[in-house]
Amino acid sequence: MPRPPALSLDLPQGWVGYRVQGFHLVAAGPGDAVSSPRLIAATYQGQPADVEQLSRMYVVEDTTAEVAGLPARKVDLTRWNGDDAVFTRRWLVQHALPSGRATLEISAHCLVGDYQRYTRVFDSVVAGARLHEWAVPAGAAA
Repeated sequence: MPRPPALSLDLPQGWVGYRVQGFHLVAAGPGDAVSSPRLIAATYQGQPADVEQLSRMYVVEDTTAEVAGLPARKVDLTRWNGDDAVFTRRWLVQHALPSGRATLEISAHCLVGDYQRYTRVFDSVVAGARLHEWAVPAGAAA
């Protein structure tokens, strides 16, 4: 797979980003280890992971969106993680490559009870996403 694009996301004040090999971004918002919201971004070869088929995972909404000017799929999910109900918003951008497809995935997580507080934050961060060194060929599909 050719080198994945560099992804730039501006984190809100109070959020901490971590350097993790293989990821564009791993970040946590304010709160304790259990309740803090999180953002994770990675590019991987192939189709998006079909997490919607996992047990105790429920699709709330599946719609189209845009990430860094590219067509994307936005999926809102809820799931149980131990005793906690978790909300996840996934943005999925697919890119056609000579060797197949690559997927850029940005996922945001928070407790379901914090959904209204953090979805605007998540959407704002992703709205400011910038991709560098990723020329999109004609006909690339989301």
